[in-house]
Amino acid sequence: MKAHQYQVTVYEGILDSTHRAGQTQDRLYIHGQGVLGYRDNGGKIDFFGYDTETIAEAMKAVKGSPNTEEGVRYLGEIELPDDVVSRLVSAGKSLNQAKADFEDAARTLVDLLK
Repeated sequence: MKAHQYQVTVYEGILDSTHRAGQTQDRLYIHGQGVLGYRDNGGKIDFFGYDTETIAEAMKAVKGSPNTEEGVRYLGEIELPDDVVSRLVSAGKSLNQAKADFEDAARTLVDLLK
């Protein structure tokens, strides 16, 4: 399966943004499936996104659109094993759902504590 690699500069907070002290995050856009964001330093996986906004941002980076935000660098197209991509997509979607379920349950618990 083909995928596109690109890098973006991410800022953890307002101070980082103000001082232009961002970190480079690698992203992998898997056509029709989603975007994996990760950093090589420490093997940190940041997210797996498949919402419309995330896909649109990825497509801008891939196309080299002049509207693409500063700090985006397209690295090229690569071929990935279908089975690995399928596992990633399935696990990423499950992880996102589990996170949403956890946050909902935690909010309910916090509301009960009030």
